[in-house]
Amino acid sequence: MALFQLWMSFSSIADSTAKYFDVTQMQVNWLSIVFMIATIAVGIGAIWILDHCGLRITVILIETLVLCGLECTSVASTIVS
Repeated sequence: MALFQLWMSFSSIADSTAKYFDVTQMQVNWLSIVFMIATIAVGIGAIWILDHCGLRITVILIETLVLCGLECTSVASTIVS
């Protein structure tokens, strides 16, 4: 529910966001749509893992994926610079 509220609050300022980042409103709206679809897909996957593996394994797996993503992001930013 919190993610839906975040998306709804973002969609009301789409014109300001488009001006600030110098993009079109269509690009901002597509970002909102892709975010909602990705949230639903990841949520269903998380529910499935939680149901089949249990809370402990799910938390360990998500923590590992988040840390791996952060590490990949930091490495990518040093390669690009």
